[in-house]
Amino acid sequence: MAKIIGPIKTTNWEDTDTTFLSREYGNDAELITQSAMSSISYSVWDVSGSTPTSAIVSASSLTVSAVVYDTLQNGQEWDLDEIGYNFKYTVAGSNFNAPRHMYQVEFIFNPSSGGDWPLVFHHTTLALMTS
Repeated sequence: MAKIIGPIKTTNWEDTDTTFLSREYGNDAELITQSAMSSISYSVWDVSGSTPTSAIVSASSLTVSAVVYDTLQNGQEWDLDEIGYNFKYTVAGSNFNAPRHMYQVEFIFNPSSGGDWPLVFHHTTLALMTS
């Protein structure tokens, strides 16, 4: 299975927790599992802000067992297909506090063997009139 080249586009309201889902394959073209991953980190940038190259969240480490599923998950939050996802992480809404901004959210997967790879989202916030 080929890696996604280019960002995945997502949208949510400003100041709202946002869950990022993906079906991730390792360097061996097999679905990743918890035991196949050494670490996963994420970073967030407000690329529409005045300092787009300064991270809001910088290389924060995630607990692999909390974000990687050894079996594919399906349900209400996954509407891409019937196959499902094996990676899930929710970023706090406080990181997306500016309306009508685009944020780049990068997850870096570091497998037990082989090279790292990124999973990148371009996340756009919608303005709430009550904010």
